[in-house]
Amino acid sequence: RSGNASEQESRARESRARHPLHTSVPASTGSTMVLYELMVIVKSATPRAQLADILRRAGTRVLDAGGVITDITSFGTRPLAYEFKSPGERHFEAHMMQISFNSAPTLMEDMKHDMRTDERILRWIAVKKRALRPLKDYKARDPRNVNLPAAKAKTNDSAAPEPPKQPVPKYPLFSEERKERRNARRKAAAKGD
Repeated sequence: RSGNASEQESRARESRARHPLHTSVPASTGSTMVLYELMVIVKSATPRAQLADILRRAGTRVLDAGGVITDITSFGTRPLAYEFKSPGERHFEAHMMQISFNSAPTLMEDMKHDMRTDERILRWIAVKKRALRPLKDYKARDPRNVNLPAAKAKTNDSAAPEPPKQPVPKYPLFSEERKERRNARRKAAAKGD
């Protein structure tokens, strides 16, 4: 059996390589990673094993392109807001699933092809969320990390920790001065009654 499975996988890889839309994006291209959310609505008559196959194919496509899957959510079988019609079929309920992933934008052409050609999928939509910067572009901000150069300089200069600073009022309308003025007005109004 394992020989048959590996033969099937190699044939599938070869067919993907021959198909012009099935090209994987190497992770070293340096293109920006974009967060996508793919919502898939699948026929309710589809067995669970085939639902897992749909998710597995989409996930494999993302990972082969150098992407990262961040979340997979199944919403179960839900009634549809309106009737979906496909040739010879009418659907009133369907399985709903969502996959969130980071990948290069070039992956979406392959994903669109897979979603359009799969007969089990009734509807799908991919939403682009926002571009993510590489982690190396973010500055480390944790002063407790002694491995940072700024933290080392602070620990050498002063042995005692600095006292916490008084928080700046977030809303100036509620500053102490205004509170005192408000209370004085209330007291004056109470004496006048």
